Amino acid sequence: MAEPLRPMAVPTVPTEVTLTRDDLIAPRFTPRELREIKQTFERPFGAIIAEEDTDDKFVVLAWVKLRRDYPDLTLDQIDDVVITVRPGEATPVDPSSADTSMS
Repeated sequence: MAEPLRPMAVPTVPTEVTLTRDDLIAPRFTPRELREIKQTFERPFGAIIAEEDTDDKFVVLAWVKLRRDYPDLTLDQIDDVVITVRPGEATPVDPSSADTSMS
């Protein structure tokens, strides 16, 4: 006899996300995320990031970063997530993957 289906646990969204220098200058995204950003904000990702008089770029970058761990996360679900910006911090580099060639 088959076991009854159990409801899937809904992951809890973190209360805070930290954006580092790497997140700000070299964001990672998928084509699906780019389409969703354009649909939600009614302008493309590049335009949002380039605008200096809006904070939407922080919302978009935080959402994109969180989607690595929460693929089904919607923009609405991060409305109460604290976004911390630490542009002086870079993501630690794995020394085993560093280029060891000498010039």
